[in-house]
Amino acid sequence: LLDKKTGILLVEATSNTFYVSAAENGQGAGVCGAGCGSNQTLHLSTTYLGDLGAAYFESDAFTCSFLGLCSVTDKRADSPVINCTGQSGITLSFNYMEYGEGTADNATLWYFDGTAWSQLIDLPKTLCCGGVVCDGLTQGLWTAYSIALPASANNNPNIRIGFRWVNNGNGVGTDPSFAVDDIRLSGAGATETFTAEYFRANPQAVYNNVVNAPIDHISQCEYWTLTRDAGSSARTVTLSWDANSCGVTLLADLTVARFNGSSWDDRGNGGATGTFTAGTIPTSAVQTDFGPFTLASTSFQNPLPVEFLSLDAKWKNQTVEVNWSTATETNSDYFLIQRSATGQLFENIGSLKAAGNSSSLKEYIFSDHHPKTGTSYYRLQQFDFDGRFEITPAVAVKSPEANQLLKIISITAPTNGHTLTATILFPEAGKYRLEILDIAGRLIHSTLQEAITGEQPIVISTPLNTKGIYFLRIGSESHTVTGKFIR
Repeated sequence: LLDKKTGILLVEATSNTFYVSAAENGQGAGVCGAGCGSNQTLHLSTTYLGDLGAAYFESDAFTCSFLGLCSVTDKRADSPVINCTGQSGITLSFNYMEYGEGTADNATLWYFDGTAWSQLIDLPKTLCCGGVVCDGLTQGLWTAYSIALPASANNNPNIRIGFRWVNNGNGVGTDPSFAVDDIRLSGAGATETFTAEYFRANPQAVYNNVVNAPIDHISQCEYWTLTRDAGSSARTVTLSWDANSCGVTLLADLTVARFNGSSWDDRGNGGATGTFTAGTIPTSAVQTDFGPFTLASTSFQNPLPVEFLSLDAKWKNQTVEVNWSTATETNSDYFLIQRSATGQLFENIGSLKAAGNSSSLKEYIFSDHHPKTGTSYYRLQQFDFDGRFEITPAVAVKSPEANQLLKIISITAPTNGHTLTATILFPEAGKYRLEILDIAGRLIHSTLQEAITGEQPIVISTPLNTKGIYFLRIGSESHTVTGKFIR
């Protein structure tokens, strides 16, 4: 959605998407899927409104064309690779709920045999609480379902399963959309059975953050539990990371950690592969004991202590309000608020106490009662209890009476991430440096631009493979401005 006067992107029009959280908490088959607890589920909700559990959102022609909220969807959530070596007669079972407009709004179950994907079944619609037809207001009823996997799954180390959701965006359909819980694979007569579960939560809050050498710290974003249900064999445990994993910065220092009941033990790095964005890491040896596992680091590198969601500064009356929010915090002591007139040299103007340890949304406000005239830059320096710190990218704010010398008129980021289009007001001709930074302040792209005086459209070719919040920073020898955009 674009502001017609300024051309600035206000809302990213996106389809429904899959989430993993406790926003649609599974309570067992035959029980309504309401409430929020520790039982994580896979559910379909709207990207525009955020994670609302299995909440149905489907635009009609008006909301799609006029408001830009188009929810036409065709997405599949795929599992990691599942090793079924030594297993046969494999059955997949889970609890789920589904509704919508017939096959126009529909969930299907998919299977990967190591070579190709195929659809296993079009899942039947489920009832709502009390056995009534869903009317858009009634909570869904969890329903147990099981199906035998094809014979190609027997003794196959490379199978995967997927849940696919499609909807046509015509505004017709009722709650809930789709949610899955308690996914299990079991073999008929198998001598070895394991149950694995993933939690998008802070393991330091669930267990503790006591680590044994050589571990420096563990993740605060996610953990897995692995239970050996039957048998006695030892297995290698492989964990994965992606853009939700709080930041991987050095693969060599990444390791797997296991909770032994009182502290976290190092289970080794058996050869991490991938990039900072996504990859996998196995333990360095087979494991005879299981339980909670998570990603860890043997140095200060890798998962960061605070996951920032936003940072903004704006004039309000005669003060500047600096607002920021965090998704998670671990051992977070305090924030220093810093200001600069140039965007280069910063001074401390105040501090706020942090939450310490948190896995929920935290919002902060600091008021600068003595702001400078003209353009000022604000940033945060966040400190842990042990003295470590990180610095956010700076945001710019100008006083109402200041004359804008360099200005970003609009930023448009296409969903494919290959090009960025910006309209910029240049005060004079010359060379300007254009930089793209992620929300953690890391430089993604940098280039020099020869500009003419006045408004000029700029097209920047750069791969932005991960969705999220980014910053476009434009600078000359005398001035720098920063704009935020969403990929």
